[in-house]
Amino acid sequence: MNLTASSIFKQITAFFNKLSKGTKILIFTGFGIIVVGAMTLSFILNNVRYTVLYRGLSSIEGSEILSLLDDMAVSYKVENDNTILVPTSQEATLKMQLASEGYPKSALNYDIFTEQSDLLTTDYEKKKLLIFQLQDRLQASIKTLQGVKTAIVNLSIPDDNSYVLKDEKIDITASVLLELYSNAELTVKQVKGIEQLVANSVPGLNGENVVIINGNGEQLNGAIADSGVGSANIRIETVNLINEVFKNKIKDFLKPIFGEKGMSIAVNVIVDFDQVSSEETVYTPVIGDNGIITWIERSNQTTGAATGDNNNIPTYEESNTSSGYSEYENNENYSAEYLVNQLVRVIQNNGGNIKDMTVAVIINLDELSDEDKTKYRELVAYSAGISVDKVALTNVKFIEELIPDEVSRTEPVDEPLISLSNKEIIIIAGAGILFFVLIIILFISSSRRKKKKKRKINEEFEEYQESNANSQKSKPGNMPGEIVLNETREQALKRQIKEFSAGNAETVAQLLRVWIKEDENN
Repeated sequence: MNLTASSIFKQITAFFNKLSKGTKILIFTGFGIIVVGAMTLSFILNNVRYTVLYRGLSSIEGSEILSLLDDMAVSYKVENDNTILVPTSQEATLKMQLASEGYPKSALNYDIFTEQSDLLTTDYEKKKLLIFQLQDRLQASIKTLQGVKTAIVNLSIPDDNSYVLKDEKIDITASVLLELYSNAELTVKQVKGIEQLVANSVPGLNGENVVIINGNGEQLNGAIADSGVGSANIRIETVNLINEVFKNKIKDFLKPIFGEKGMSIAVNVIVDFDQVSSEETVYTPVIGDNGIITWIERSNQTTGAATGDNNNIPTYEESNTSSGYSEYENNENYSAEYLVNQLVRVIQNNGGNIKDMTVAVIINLDELSDEDKTKYRELVAYSAGISVDKVALTNVKFIEELIPDEVSRTEPVDEPLISLSNKEIIIIAGAGILFFVLIIILFISSSRRKKKKKRKINEEFEEYQESNANSQKSKPGNMPGEIVLNETREQALKRQIKEFSAGNAETVAQLLRVWIKEDENN
């Protein structure tokens, strides 16, 4: 039988027309309750309360923050004077995330309101209330950070005094005490984000005047924290990160050959964390090999006399051959200054350099020739940027139980197929309840209709019995000469049922169907 839209509509209309007036009223009432409930639920869920995230931002910074909120899939509103509103439930988390990115830069990142102040509150009391409020808001924001159990923020803001000299003014300071969960640690970026959050929340507060300590009394920021950058935990984290980077690089390189689970790779790097500072000065000439002369000085000095001078040498008798000569000592000094290019290089090595690295690779194969091993060793060495002698490669057949695919098949992880939010769960639960109520209403109306039909059949049968009894009384009796015997009540009922079923076959069939359904339900 082909079902069309018109035929289905006709069937539904016919079914609806057969319902009683009370059933129709119940259906319309239930439908109205569903519509009103859905509208009310939708209004409650969509009625999100917004609060001020930042106020008085510059246009450039406002657009940057809105771009970040779009990337975070956060709903927001923008009002006049570049005021950004966000859902109240997400305010503290968003401030923490944006503070780690260095925002805001042109405005304070807290909303000022004083519910406890009134007309009788003095300016001094209002200022203290604002400080208390700001401390609470900062504590709530910091506690949204993963790993932070509690946070205590203390702000030391001196009173403004115009009579105090500028050089004698006291700086604003802040201290943050963090209690972390067990085995929880904050990264350097998270600590820096807390520092920026506190500094940007108080006008005139510099990040240098913010002290962050943990529950053990250890300072997490500042010079003391910077000196511990090369601590054991950070070194281990750095080494593990470098190992993972090279491991994934080699794995992606060999994956097309051996597959995802066809190999096991281990990388071990040796990192030099020593900090070295050096200075190098390089001189290069400007012109030729000498440079530009800025000044020059020459001096010439001559000493001695001519030979034969009476003052110096005694007189001898002249010979027939005479010869004369002069003897002098000449000293000449030359000094000059040249200008050349001077390049001063200050090299600061903060450590973290890879000093050495070795790689071990196991191939999931029963057999592998020496030629192939050599070839794959060279490939691994070239991909990691190390020499071949730093690579160890062998082949071993993996145990099936240890293959990740087998583990996942034998021990499946129960993961939800569909991840639903609280809003969707409430909507689905409400729809399910309303659908269940509608089913109950339809069941009650159908049961009432069956009882009414059964009552009608019983009334018709009783009317037939009465009419049959009256007709029996009006008859003269049986044939003359025949002995008339009195019938028992059971025999009379059987005869009446037989006569009624012979004349009203359809009514009897409906009555039997009703009785059978009642027996099945019971």
